Amino acid sequence: MLPIYLQTIESDEDRSVVERVYERYRRLMYKVAFGFLEDPEETEDAVQQAFLAMIEHLEKLREVPDDKLPAYVSIITERKAIDILRKKRRLEDVGSDEDMPGIELALPDGEGLDGAIAKLPAMHREAILLRYAFGYSTAETADMLRLKPGAASKLIYRAKQQIEKSLTEGDDRE
Repeated sequence: MLPIYLQTIESDEDRSVVERVYERYRRLMYKVAFGFLEDPEETEDAVQQAFLAMIEHLEKLREVPDDKLPAYVSIITERKAIDILRKKRRLEDVGSDEDMPGIELALPDGEGLDGAIAKLPAMHREAILLRYAFGYSTAETADMLRLKPGAASKLIYRAKQQIEKSLTEGDDRE
């Protein structure tokens, strides 16, 4: 699968970045997608679509620090798996994206900002991470989460309110 994608990349440096991500995270991506789809063929499709999305946004992929790369590739893969579920189940009738289960990331539990982000519902956590940890604009975040820009903005706002509330409640307990 990877050699075909590599042919679309012009620079050796960019090819190297994609190869590194592929080698390090393809199993994680498969696991994330399979958790949603439970079908090997659909899972492989989701992983391929995630790689294509990352290739389309190589400038972002290059900027992501190594310690945040597992979360980044997991979020992209989850979004692609959910897209496949939407097509398969016609999710418009099933419910909103906020009802979809999120991936479990190894975020620290406990105090501080990391703990507050870890406590967020999956959709809120993903919006905050995409917007602030990975530097996507609100419009790009909306596109990745398959939301309208206004809905993404509201989701980010609500997530920030929940983080603030969590941090304030944490301060009261001390």
